[in-house]
Amino acid sequence: MKLLAVSSLVFLIFAFAPPSAFLQQKEQKAELRVKLVIADGSPVKLAKVVLRSESRKDLPLKEGKEGVYGINAPAGDYYLVVIKNSTCPEVRGMFEIKPYSKVTFDITIHSCAKKNKMIHPGAKTEILSTTYSLPFREDVIQVRHNRFKVQVKYGERDVAGNRVDYRSARADNTPVGVTLYYNLISIHSDSLIFFTDDETVIASGNVMLGNGETTEKLERVCLRIEGASAGTIDCGSLDVRK
Repeated sequence: MKLLAVSSLVFLIFAFAPPSAFLQQKEQKAELRVKLVIADGSPVKLAKVVLRSESRKDLPLKEGKEGVYGINAPAGDYYLVVIKNSTCPEVRGMFEIKPYSKVTFDITIHSCAKKNKMIHPGAKTEILSTTYSLPFREDVIQVRHNRFKVQVKYGERDVAGNRVDYRSARADNTPVGVTLYYNLISIHSDSLIFFTDDETVIASGNVMLGNGETTEKLERVCLRIEGASAGTIDCGSLDVRK
């Protein structure tokens, strides 16, 4: 009777336990799509687009139609790197892809002057060094209580206390705006103000606001960084600080 009881118990365990208790759990993946365009809105083809993990492992995105690149990647934290001849290399700061999510980024890349310099010319160890004349500067700001950082690409800036005013960069003598990245959030606008004390943002003029799912066109938007995201707020509370 004892042997029968044990056998029955073993049968019940195997019959009702979830498969994950006995099989290796399937890797949790997510879908990422990146739409690349140049300044006039034309799709970018034949670019090298990779997800780069913090361990420096690169996962290449596959090119699809109309400048859309895609990958099904393991959930985790990544950087996005875009390389295309005659354009500035684009590196988007760290963001998180959650399991089974669908993330979409719209990215505009710009023409960039490339300079080649031969190091030790004529020697056996000669090296061709390539540098780019970037049309923008970049700030990386560590926010409080989170691993993600604010990344701002701009032309000029003014700093007064806790306030930073960012003005448009220029490529081919044409204004190309200011771009801010924070995790999945992206803001592209003519100008941008960042308040470092309470981590709030005012973006003005031809604003394109993305959240990793959709992109919205606005004339003006105000946000507060909260945790791993940023929520819109009433601009009136920030206008008094201007």
